[in-house]
Amino acid sequence: AEDFLRALREALPPAARNPARLVGPLPAPLQKKSGVFRAHLLAIAPSRPQAQSLARALIKTAESLPALNRLRWSLDIDPMDMQ
Repeated sequence: AEDFLRALREALPPAARNPARLVGPLPAPLQKKSGVFRAHLLAIAPSRPQAQSLARALIKTAESLPALNRLRWSLDIDPMDMQ
């Protein structure tokens, strides 16, 4: 999970990050659940439109990564918790 998020972060065009900040990848608080490893990449954007733009760029970039077929991932805008 962390390798995928690291590759995603590195493949994301620099212009897509600006002015957002990416933190991680980091192990999830519940790092392993039901035998599955979990990790987070936290994106902090100054506004909702910028967060949505970053989310679209993350999805497009993730879909181009070969590791995508070997794992499950999700994107949560405004998460209520970070399990």
